[in-house]
Amino acid sequence: MSAGDVPLEGREDTPRPLTVDEIKRYIAFTRPRLRMRSTVPIRGVEIHGANGYLPDQFLQTVTNNRTTIWRLH
Repeated sequence: MSAGDVPLEGREDTPRPLTVDEIKRYIAFTRPRLRMRSTVPIRGVEIHGANGYLPDQFLQTVTNNRTTIWRLH
């Protein structure tokens, strides 16, 4: 899975973006767990972004070539 369907250099397989239905299923799966956590005090949030590469692939037009509502640009 990736932000878009841009082939990776040196790899035969091409990543694919999640479909809108798949994204909605992930949200539906995660939402109840987030509500459970909201009853427990949280001191902070830690976001793992693979040294910035993970968020960056969704913010760059080179890799994020989605045409759905989930495109950030």
